[in-house]
Amino acid sequence: MALISCPECSKEISDKAKSCPNCGFEINSEMTAEKSAVNGDKKGIGCFPIFLIAGVFLIFILIISGTDSSNGGSTSSSSSSSSNKNAWYSGGNLHSATVRQWRIATEANKLATSGDMAMVNQTIKARVMNSGNIDNGLPYARQMMSCIEEASGPGVPEKQKVSELAAACLLLLNWQ
Repeated sequence: MALISCPECSKEISDKAKSCPNCGFEINSEMTAEKSAVNGDKKGIGCFPIFLIAGVFLIFILIISGTDSSNGGSTSSSSSSSSNKNAWYSGGNLHSATVRQWRIATEANKLATSGDMAMVNQTIKARVMNSGNIDNGLPYARQMMSCIEEASGPGVPEKQKVSELAAACLLLLNWQ
């Protein structure tokens, strides 16, 4: 159903209406067909531009997140990306999780997320990046995971955000 303007009172009415409910002006089928043809350029567009922009933005984000900054911003080769799929730092997605979600997550997911959270500390991040070996971040990831595990123990509300616990752990661990 499209809306058209009543030729008499200019109120918006359905193109299916036989008469204007406001002023009673009779609408004939030729008039609605003519109005539909005039407004045809608007019909059918709907949310398409929004979805198009969102799609382009999503593709852009996927391209950016799929780059490896250590090799000049180009995407990783297929051989290294397949070996990275099972690496300790891959697959962490608990950054905005609740304690409840943390408790039921896999150890691998917790470790990878903890590694990301440990790298928030600029000293640790610089140390690991300067070493050229991401595996040097593993001890920090394990310490962070252990701290979050302890902080999310019994008595902690299940809706508590893990990121808040990780922020507290960053302070408690006092990495230098």
